[in-house]
Amino acid sequence: MNFKPTTELTQNRRSVEDVVGKLKSDNQSESLEAGRNLMAAAKQYGLNVADYLRLAIQPSGLANELKLDGYESAKLYLGLPTKDD
Repeated sequence: MNFKPTTELTQNRRSVEDVVGKLKSDNQSESLEAGRNLMAAAKQYGLNVADYLRLAIQPSGLANELKLDGYESAKLYLGLPTKDD
């Protein structure tokens, strides 16, 4: 399988809301579809989801102040524990 270059991610980093925002949807089917899309996007680069998020998200606000990476920013945004993996 040919993977996309990860430089595409790092050159086009997006906000946490853009990357994982739909995971928080109250509509279960929309949230599930967002999860599937996230996994498919990571697979295109040959990455696991955590590494994909590290490269795809540009931390901002509190996440940036706390010096969190993209993966930790996503966990903060989703209300999950950070720094415990």
